[in-house]
This record gives sequence, C-alpha cells and structure tokens, in this order.
Amino acid sequence: MYWKLLLFSGLVYLPLAAGAFARRRSLLSDNSSRLIMAGTWLMIEPLVITFAFWSLDFSKLADLAAMPIIGTVWMLAMLAPAAAVASILKLRQPQRGNFLLASMFSNNGITLGAALCMVLFGEPGLQAAILFILGFTPLILIVGFGIGRHSARAAARISGEDPQAVPSLRLLQIVPYTALAIGIVLNLLGVNRPQFLGTVARTAVLADVVIYSFAIGTLFSFGSVRRFIRECLAVSLLKFIVGPAVGMLVFFAVTRFVELTPPLMEVTLIQCAMPVAITSVIVSRFCRLDSALAASLWVFTTLLVAPLVPILAWLTRQAG
Repeated sequence: MYWKLLLFSGLVYLPLAAGAFARRRSLLSDNSSRLIMAGTWLMIEPLVITFAFWSLDFSKLADLAAMPIIGTVWMLAMLAPAAAVASILKLRQPQRGNFLLASMFSNNGITLGAALCMVLFGEPGLQAAILFILGFTPLILIVGFGIGRHSARAAARISGEDPQAVPSLRLLQIVPYTALAIGIVLNLLGVNRPQFLGTVARTAVLADVVIYSFAIGTLFSFGSVRRFIRECLAVSLLKFIVGPAVGMLVFFAVTRFVELTPPLMEVTLIQCAMPVAITSVIVSRFCRLDSALAASLWVFTTLLVAPLVPILAWLTRQAG
C-alpha cells in the first residue's frame, strides 16, 4: 500500500515542483497553464474515458447499481455544507465558486481513490470504486462548469466587466461526452478491446496526472497557501470529516431499500475521504476563476491525505 502512495506522490509532487520552478524562472507565459490543461483535456482525457467505458463490465451494473447513485448523490449533497461554510467565511465571487468546486469534487479516480480501493480490497474494490464515480464526468461537465461560468460572470459584474466575456466551454464539454459515447457503443457492440490498449490507458492516466500537476505548479506558490490558509483548513474539514459523514448517511439511506454487500461500504468511506480533485483546478482555470486559490486547495488537501491513509485502512478493517 505504501509504495503505491509513494509512487502517486512522486507523480504529483515532482511535476508540481517542476512547474513551480518554471514559474519562478519565468520560463512559461501566464497563459501556458490554460493551454497545457486544455490540450490534455482534449487529447488525453478522451482516450482514458473511451478505454474505461469500452472495457467496463456492464453485466455487473444491475448488481451494483446503487454505487453510481451513492456517488452522485454524495457529490451533490456536498454542495449544501460547502455553501454554508463559504457564507460563514464571507467568500465573494470568484473565490466562492472555487470553494464550491473544491468541496464537491474529490480525487476518486484511479489516480488515488480507486487505486487505494484496489490495494485494500483487490478487484472487487476497484470495480466498486469505478462504479462510484460513474456520475463524476456528467456532474463536472454540467454542474462543475455551470458553477464556474456562473462565478466568472458574477465576478465580472462585480468588477464592472462584461459578463458575456467569459469564454465558451462548449468544445470542452462535448469532447468528453463524445469519448464516453464511443466507449459505450464499442462495449455494447461486443467489440473486443485489444489487450495493449489497457497499457495505453494506464499510461494515459499517469501522463494525465503528471501534466496536470506540472500545469498546477505554474499557478502555485507557498505564499498563496499562507494567504488562503482559512479556505484550505475549511475545505480540509469538509473533505476529511464532513464528506465521509455525509457519504455514510447516503450509504445507509440506500441500504434501507437495497441490500449491499462488502466491500461497498468500505469503498464508499474511502471515496468520500479523498482530497480535492485535479478537475476542480482545471475547471477553475478554464473559467478564469482564482487559479491561485484553486491550486492551493488542491495541494493542501493532497498533502494532508498521506497521513490519513493508514487511518482509513484501519477504519475499513474495523468496518469489515
């Protein structure tokens, strides 16, 4: 388990440091991070999405239909406490939008949450974790980008700028949906996925993490973490205490209607205790919100998750 975490840490923190170095040396323009993220989103993300849905075993969805519902309801439910905390902190736009995005979306994919579930529970844990995040892409494209555009327009009105100047994100929304549809069609048509594409998919995921981490590094500085320490601590409270509590409430509400078997409860607990998603930083950058705040929230919670992993492992063993 620990070498997996060390590998993940290296994939995240080394590119992050390289990006911060490039920023300090002025090796990249201010617009470089947006271009890097957009290129990755449009060229690498579609490969990952297509291959994932092409190989997904749809015959098991009937038995585990509750997991996508639990994951989707949980992400939406996190908006309420996030909005309440943002009001307590008296956050204005666009920082309020950053805060909501960071609170709603977590690193539940194979770059952290699903990988940890696989380490602890094997193939059943990985399958349950993937089912848990089936609603992630639609939510990030509809709700996430909706929050981003609303926050950007509200901030523009406050500053006296033209709200319509917020860039169109239609292409960024259409491409992932197209990739998802292609993967599902290939799957349902019974087209066998070549074995080597599994290696391509894993490589694409790793490349995703490295490139995004580098791009975020060009936005990040320790000075910004100090400046946003209030927001970082508040999001950490939401991610590591409120999030798991809400997730367990949703899980046990579902079990009143459907009998769920292990390790679904343990997977839900782990997925609901993950740090801020890289995707929230990407949406913030595309929508021209506060990039420094977005990067700080992601880095701060990702650093905190390392000492929490042994605690999560112990809790899941007790629950099992």
